[in-house]
Amino acid sequence: MPSGLTFINFSGGPQNGDPSNSKTVRSHVMKKYRQQRKAEMRNKPPLGKYKVPFYDSGIFSRPVEVQGRTSKLELPRVEATPSVEVSPRTASLPDSDVVDDIEEVKRPEMAAGYLKSLDMTSLSFLDVGLDAYNFLPIPASRRILMLLQANIKSTIRTSVHADPSKKYLSYYVDNAARLYIALSYSATRFQDQTGNGPSESLYYLMKSISAVNDDIADPQKQVSDSTIATVASMANIENLNGNPENSIIHLNGLKRMVEMRGGLDCLGMQGILQRVVLWADLCGASRTQTVPKFPLVRFPDMMPLPQFSPPNCTKSYLLVLNSTLSSRAKTPESAGVLDNLQHLHELSTFLNLVGKESDDLPVEACYPDRVYTVEHNILTSLYVSQSSPQGQRSNIWDILRHASLLFIYTNLRQTPVGGQIRKSLSNRLQLCMQDADLRVYKVDLPAEMLWVSCIGLVGTQDTSDYHWFLGCVERISVEHLIGSWEEVLSFCGAMPALERNCARKCESLWAKNIFS
Repeated sequence: MPSGLTFINFSGGPQNGDPSNSKTVRSHVMKKYRQQRKAEMRNKPPLGKYKVPFYDSGIFSRPVEVQGRTSKLELPRVEATPSVEVSPRTASLPDSDVVDDIEEVKRPEMAAGYLKSLDMTSLSFLDVGLDAYNFLPIPASRRILMLLQANIKSTIRTSVHADPSKKYLSYYVDNAARLYIALSYSATRFQDQTGNGPSESLYYLMKSISAVNDDIADPQKQVSDSTIATVASMANIENLNGNPENSIIHLNGLKRMVEMRGGLDCLGMQGILQRVVLWADLCGASRTQTVPKFPLVRFPDMMPLPQFSPPNCTKSYLLVLNSTLSSRAKTPESAGVLDNLQHLHELSTFLNLVGKESDDLPVEACYPDRVYTVEHNILTSLYVSQSSPQGQRSNIWDILRHASLLFIYTNLRQTPVGGQIRKSLSNRLQLCMQDADLRVYKVDLPAEMLWVSCIGLVGTQDTSDYHWFLGCVERISVEHLIGSWEEVLSFCGAMPALERNCARKCESLWAKNIFS
């Protein structure tokens, strides 16, 4: 018999057998998976010699390092709502205070109704599907496997989870809480025909909360990579689903976890976890219109974006602003708004020029880090501008700050379930415009106001604010004899270019409501 072979007895679900057997099978399955991924990567053409230091800043699956001390999370205690399905793991809560702080879910009635329709039939050991060897840390059903497969195959081009090593996915099968939160997000993206999307997503969210409670109670897992990633994802899901109050609770716990870990630089997953945490922070700040909890992280030595595009497209990255607008930039704050517009234009142009919409972005372009930087700058400037004296009307710089933030969530962060945050940002843009003297700006800066109104139009679909932005677009078009979408693009040529998907949506809305 060849050396290295081990025979094990395995039948039924993992919970009914020897845990060491499940661990052995899981390790072999993941080893085979990683070997396949390495083989695929070897067959791909090289991306170039340049390597961003960001990807060298962490070690994948780094062990917990809490700077030589064992500390417990201490956060304000809140009244928690029990999860839908009480199990031995949730019957008694661990002693850590952060559990209550993370476990505030106020919509159990939706998940309760979903349980009746959920196909939770466990797969047998001999099932030939994805979980043929029961290596997942939770009981698998056909619906769960479908959600996992769809989420893995339908990747998001601008996602912060871009992973050149292809190891990030292994966290899904190593940790129950992380897997449940991934299922929650996937259930929102891929709703079935029964209309159970919201309740299904909530069900998995609450299961993730129950599972993360166990991890927080364990000193070895309390601030591990998987636990931090799970809490950050919880905050994002609550924000994207329109529940900022719950998100704030998760973000407070997340900040404390990162501090206990030793700071952002001590996070693992080869820098991916830092990106996940920072986006959760920005997503929460954008949703609640507050300053980000983490200070700006700078990413030096990034190559210019035109180097990732065809050589004859370099000029497309240059944005020549309207001289009337540029002449009004008398302060560092207003000059910063113009700088942000230039960065937005570069990022959108990059998306339009680099490959097909289904192609992955070049890892070395550090696209998520660039979007993070400009979004953090916009949020900080918005927070500072809020300190203006009461009674002072909004100016063009306030309008452009709000429009720039909405531009990020309609053009640069292609979040398929981010409707609630886009609606919130659109509403703030409308309130800001209503507080300004639009008659003056439509005369002096018509191209800027048409661009802003088009961004608002895309962000307010299926809301009561939609017709207000539609009226703004229509009035400017009539006054300046704009009769086609090509003329719109030419008229707004001094403003950031729209990403092609957003441009198609805007053109469709335009043709349907203006030219019909």
